[in-house]
Amino acid sequence: MRTRRNTLKTSNKVRNQILITFLLGLTMLVAFGVIMLQSSFGDINFLMEPLAKNQGIGPAGVAQITGSLEGIARSAFLFLCFGIILYSALMFYLIYSIFPGLKRIGQAIGFMNKGDFKHKLDLPLNNELGDIARALDLAMEHISTSQQLLINEKAGVEKVVDQRTSELSEEKARFLASINSLPLGYILLDRQGNILLLNPKVRHILKLNPTIEHEVAQNNEGGEGNKIIDSVINNVQKMAAHQKHLDTQDITSANGRFLHVLASAIMDGNTIEGFVVLVEDVTEAKILERSRDEFFSIASHELRTPLTAIRGNASMIKDFYKEQLKTEGLDEMVNDIHTSSVRLLEIVNDFLDTSSLELGKMRFEPKDISIDKIIEDVVYEMGSISKQKKVHIVAGTVLGKLPPVFADPNRIKQVILNLVGNALKFTTEGSVTIIAEAQLKGMVKVSIVDTGRGISPEGQQLLFHKFQQAGKSLFTRDAAGGTGLGLYISKLIVEKQGGKISLERSEEGVGSTFSFTLPIAKVNSSSELADNETKLVAEAVATSSI
Repeated sequence: MRTRRNTLKTSNKVRNQILITFLLGLTMLVAFGVIMLQSSFGDINFLMEPLAKNQGIGPAGVAQITGSLEGIARSAFLFLCFGIILYSALMFYLIYSIFPGLKRIGQAIGFMNKGDFKHKLDLPLNNELGDIARALDLAMEHISTSQQLLINEKAGVEKVVDQRTSELSEEKARFLASINSLPLGYILLDRQGNILLLNPKVRHILKLNPTIEHEVAQNNEGGEGNKIIDSVINNVQKMAAHQKHLDTQDITSANGRFLHVLASAIMDGNTIEGFVVLVEDVTEAKILERSRDEFFSIASHELRTPLTAIRGNASMIKDFYKEQLKTEGLDEMVNDIHTSSVRLLEIVNDFLDTSSLELGKMRFEPKDISIDKIIEDVVYEMGSISKQKKVHIVAGTVLGKLPPVFADPNRIKQVILNLVGNALKFTTEGSVTIIAEAQLKGMVKVSIVDTGRGISPEGQQLLFHKFQQAGKSLFTRDAAGGTGLGLYISKLIVEKQGGKISLERSEEGVGSTFSFTLPIAKVNSSSELADNETKLVAEAVATSSI
């Protein structure tokens, strides 16, 4: 509207200027004509008097000449009037041919301001205004077409936006439905640890009010559930500070519930954008596991007494009643009883050791011991088995060259017996070598190298797990027998004494190498003893490297 008013104002201004110019021109023309006529009549009278005197023209002649001159003046006056009329007509024609066009152009601009670009000027003028009008018509037509295209494009964009919004809403609904259907507690946090989402399961686990969306943010004090949430938030904030991507946390609540918490970072490239936390109530599983362990412990204790009696009596029968055992089949039966009782005692002892280690009831009596002496005892004790299998046991350690280690000698001997027993069980030819060497990190490393059948890559994944054996099949037990607890027990014993156990290498058809480490004993008496220990470590390292 403002542009239209400006256009009309400009049009009126142009019209006024033309009218003023016309009036000024007309006034000047009339004034000039009147002055010229008066001067002409004056000049005629002035000229006629001397002419009449000199030529002897009488009054009649003067009057005739004067009449002729007046006729000429009237003709000039009429011509002047005709010029004025023609000038006026031309000016009015000019005015009325320009102003309607200007007015219509102003109206067209007004329509354009209103958004109506379909209005046509249709000025049939073959002049500049006509050219302007046609240019405006083309511009309005182009704008109208562009506007329609924009409208269509806008409609298409709006349709796509509506479609994407609908899809996002559906995706969000599916996401929330999935989260709410999880059997685990789900917490979504931003990278500062602020809670964004809690699913119903975590509210149930933590006993939170299901009607409050952000209860933890509003009520951050008091309540067992909020305290657990605080612990989870502190944990993810530490993860963010240390750029950790995955972490687990086991929480025991005040009312005796056990919670397993898994926190995972949400990554955008190398940037942590938030955290997903899964909370699982493992109270029933813990109680069941503890009940099972207690059952194994009690059952093993109850079984060991009669089995010990059976093994002892069978051994005594074999030793003191040899004549009676000559009866056909009786000797074989007693041997079976003795062998089976020994085997059952081994199984019971494995169960007892596992239960004691897991419940923290196994007592360790660590002291400074010579690891090479234990290796020598193991080689001697396993000699009969190696002879039966025709597999050599070799101690690749020089007696007295290793520094003492700080560990329980009986439990370390049990670990070496387990590893050597496994090596002999799966080695049909070749040898089993026990190597001990000192390391500069304050540890002694013991390796058991065999030339047995080796372990497949799939079987290696099962090592050091409870009731697992590294056989050819993941779903069947190995034909060599065993409870699958030997390596698991060995792992727990070594780790309880500050060491680590692992499979260094294994190749099918070539053999395997198991190793474990133990901390070197600390000498606290005098600097001389410390120097001696340093020398022993240096000599042991030098010996093992030869």
